[in-house]
Formats: sequence, C-alpha cells, structure tokens
Amino acid sequence: MAQKGKKSSNPIKRPVKTEITNRKAIKFALSAPEAKQVCLAGDFNNWDIQSLPMKRNIDNQWEVSLELSPGRYEYKYLVNGLWFDNVPGVEKDQNSFGTQNCVIYVK
Repeated sequence: MAQKGKKSSNPIKRPVKTEITNRKAIKFALSAPEAKQVCLAGDFNNWDIQSLPMKRNIDNQWEVSLELSPGRYEYKYLVNGLWFDNVPGVEKDQNSFGTQNCVIYVK
C-alpha cells in the first residue's frame, strides 16, 4: 500500500480504448451564386439546419466538408431559409413530406 503523497510502485494499468474508424472526408458543394446563406442538413446530423453552415468560395460555390462512415445518407441544402434539392446528377429519394432528398453513398 502506498503512503499518502507518494506514488505507488505498482500502478494499475488500465486498457486504453482505441476506436478503429474508416470515416472519410466528404466535400459537399452547391452552386448558388445569389444565395446569402446555405446550410447542409441530413440524417448524418439529425437534420440540424444550423450545425453545418456552408462557406462561399472564390468561385461562388458553397462548400462544407465532414467525415462520414461508410453508408447511405440522405440530405438537403437550406438556401436562404428554403429547402433545396434540385441538384443535377445527384440521386434522389422520396421523403415522408412529399418532397425529395438527395442521396450520397460513402464507401
């Protein structure tokens, strides 16, 4: 037993938790040159319209990057306070509100 104020010579070693992850950085980009504000929301952030604000780049494209685990994700953009899913070349899926969500697959 160690005395008060002195370190024990036989400390208990606890296992270190390591998390193996294969998350990938995914960049979302939207061309909306007239927009004042754009946010990304989807099932990867519980459809939180404030947690992923996008930034305008010098080419007037709005961008945000985040790390996602492999899987299928649905998302939409919120442009100037209105939902936007009219993104050319992106897969869409019907949602329970009678509109469509964009779909992305992360491998």
